[in-house]
Amino acid sequence: MKSLIEPTRVLVAGHDFGGLNLLAPLLRVWQGDSRFAAAFVSTPAVRREMSARVPGLRFPGWAGGVTEHLCANTDELDAYLELSLDPHEWDVLLCATSRVSLLEKHLIRVARKRGLHAIAFCDMWWAYEERFRDGRQWSAPDTVWVLDERMRDEIAEIPWPDPPAVEVVGSPRFQELADLRSGTVSSDGAIRFISEPASSKFPWSGVDEFELAEALVTTARAAGIKTRIVVRTHPEDPIEQWRRWAWRLRDQGVELDAMPLTPCIADTARAVGISSMLLPEMAVCGVPAASLQWPGTDPAYYCLPFEEFGITRVTSVEALERWLTASPADGATRVRASVHASAIERITARLVGERAASARGGAGAREDEGLEMSEPVREPRTAAAVARVKARATPAGTLRPPTLSGPSVRLVPFSPRHITERYVRWLNDPAVVRFSELRHRHHTRQSCRRYLRSMRDGGHGFWAIVADVPPVRHVGNVAAYIDRPNRLAEVSILIGERAVWGRGLGSTAWSLVVDWLLGAGGMRKVVAGTMTANKAMLRVMERSGMAIEARYARHLLLDGEEIDVVSGARFKEGDG
Repeated sequence: MKSLIEPTRVLVAGHDFGGLNLLAPLLRVWQGDSRFAAAFVSTPAVRREMSARVPGLRFPGWAGGVTEHLCANTDELDAYLELSLDPHEWDVLLCATSRVSLLEKHLIRVARKRGLHAIAFCDMWWAYEERFRDGRQWSAPDTVWVLDERMRDEIAEIPWPDPPAVEVVGSPRFQELADLRSGTVSSDGAIRFISEPASSKFPWSGVDEFELAEALVTTARAAGIKTRIVVRTHPEDPIEQWRRWAWRLRDQGVELDAMPLTPCIADTARAVGISSMLLPEMAVCGVPAASLQWPGTDPAYYCLPFEEFGITRVTSVEALERWLTASPADGATRVRASVHASAIERITARLVGERAASARGGAGAREDEGLEMSEPVREPRTAAAVARVKARATPAGTLRPPTLSGPSVRLVPFSPRHITERYVRWLNDPAVVRFSELRHRHHTRQSCRRYLRSMRDGGHGFWAIVADVPPVRHVGNVAAYIDRPNRLAEVSILIGERAVWGRGLGSTAWSLVVDWLLGAGGMRKVVAGTMTANKAMLRVMERSGMAIEARYARHLLLDGEEIDVVSGARFKEGDG
């Protein structure tokens, strides 16, 4: 057995800037920590970048063979990693994640094949499944580290073939930036537009970064704001187009950013962007930040937890002018008090604790204080025991909603992990709840938990709708209120994810529930009601075999107008 004083040997890998931003603060701290022996592997350009960020960074001897050419050829990359990666040299593999880079995905597969514990660190709130798949082949690590509860909940919805443990550890990047600048806003700094390659890389979004930047310049100057406007381009931006754009507007006090990040933050009075990670990074440092989200663009593109970081969503030129001329607010305090505030210490303690437990022979004495963890996204080993407990706790004859599957959707029993910031936003979105009585109340996580508890305690059915087409995620809910003595169920549905509207997922989910209730669910009749103005819901009811059985004239108010409500019903075959 090795001595306990030997350092934790961590092989670190990454390729994209988002992942490197998480890894660099850790590597800088570990460089001066005798408990660690860390080394980094990536392509030549990335190794140069990380060497500049982490002075004295070490590379394994075989890292020189990892080239862009190698990482673009699946078979060659696998063969090289199989030959090079010796699990006896390392205690753990820590990889960033990437939608496009093959290096991290293949390293994870080889590490797990060789028995080396593999951890993947997710840096962004989207494209989860693409980060762990290479075509049809999965690269599931032993553990996924995530930034917050929302990311944990959304990653849990991936249809993993071999689900990993998912642990909330926070962002080392956010911690480092919050320590860099304690919320003091530059009074004579620039308005910075944070660009990203939306129009070139994600044309489906309908977002045009050049149009938005021009709207910022026009609005600011029309409001009499003479502050410098600086465009900070993204590493994947078409830089020559931005040069021409800035040259055309040079008389408006517009320029391109040439500063490194630290002086850039100190020079920023306000940050305006779209959905780049640099927006919350600015907010962490106390810089007032706004996201331009024009009508007609795809809501799915705006993936950041904007409210958590105090980032204002701006949806019109008028709202942009109001934000530019309002007194700035500091959002850094909430970040400093969040899970990100001690991310580096938490992760360091986690790895040291695991190394010590391994040296003790894997006795299971792992230090997890302060580390929020989720269960592995798989059936627990004690599933039978859990089922027996639930059977005792649930009144006899009440509904136990099963998982239902159909074309493009799965319906899973709704659980607390589905109550995310994104879910609460649906319920407070006027467009989503336009025809629902939910529109009359403000919803919070606490109120959502109370509702879930009431559905469970009442023996009703409540399902989360999970889309089985990319992006695989929770997109809505179906509820069934059960009148057991009369074998009657009243069904309602909400599709909250606007990006999937019009794809027929709601109709499929609705029919799955109605069919199940009238079959294995033991109901003799299923009913539903809706406003006559809700044409989409009327079509869903009709397609599921429901017939209109009642009409209530001028029953509800919609935008001040009296609206009829209709009730539809379907009976169990043979019971009608």
